[in-house]
Amino acid sequence: MEENKEQNPETPVIDPEVMPKETAVEKRSPSVPVTIDQLAAEEKRGIAIVETRDAILVTLRKSSLAATSPSDWVLFRDPDGNVTGYLQDRGCDKIAPRWGIDVIPDGDFEKIDEDDGTFGYRIRGHAVSRLTGQSVLDMEGIRYSTDDFVKYKKGVELDTLVKKGARANLDGGCVRELTGFKSVNVQEIQEAWAGTWKKWEMCAKGRGFGSKHERAGVASTTEGTPSEVPIPPCSKCNRPMDFIRAGERDGRTWKAYWKCKDYAWDSKARVSNGHDRFDDDIYREQIAKRQAAAAQANREPGQET
Repeated sequence: MEENKEQNPETPVIDPEVMPKETAVEKRSPSVPVTIDQLAAEEKRGIAIVETRDAILVTLRKSSLAATSPSDWVLFRDPDGNVTGYLQDRGCDKIAPRWGIDVIPDGDFEKIDEDDGTFGYRIRGHAVSRLTGQSVLDMEGIRYSTDDFVKYKKGVELDTLVKKGARANLDGGCVRELTGFKSVNVQEIQEAWAGTWKKWEMCAKGRGFGSKHERAGVASTTEGTPSEVPIPPCSKCNRPMDFIRAGERDGRTWKAYWKCKDYAWDSKARVSNGHDRFDDDIYREQIAKRQAAAAQANREPGQET
């Protein structure tokens, strides 16, 4: 007998893509005080609630930092020597679910056409954390066709990826505002990474590291190359590669990277000549993982942790 596939008309079909989410209001008990006056009226219970909330946020912050990797951060050093980290968009994507952050676009993408044929996309929006109840308004995300992450793309793929990058930048900006990860003390980051292969020295470096001349990307020799990592050879010509420090110019930033002296990029064809260029943070992560694997392999039987 053929199975009856007719659906019960009284049972609504819910598309999983549009299934309504529980909100913080739906989860909150009406008996829990939320204002200062309400907490004060509860005396000892109010103090206990504040202390519990504080402990939850401290734990959440530390676990969020632990979920990130060195390649998710750019470090900056002020004139007094204080080092802080800026969480990049991809790192924000890792921690957003922990904070229950929803980002809502305000309208569609706006295309920015430049005279030289390059372009960008801008998108605006707002966001709310269902965990803390905080929200941010009038946020903006923007990315350009000249950014490194689309350097080898062209055509429809390039257009699509720039749009995705702008949206990721909007999401990242909202997450940084709602979590306080725009500027994090490097010691706090390293404490969250304690006992792992992750080290703050592996993060990309921005303002305050090296001279302004070096940060502008002019210095392209092995002078100033990090001593804690070996100089990589180009896979095509086998010559030692140059180290370029992270920096910014005309409002655009780039991470530290390694580049062969013969590397060249054809902006029209959007292809390179085959010589190597890659980010320093990714290179450091690869080295750290290889070292950790080698250390594990060299342990005597019974020494495993």
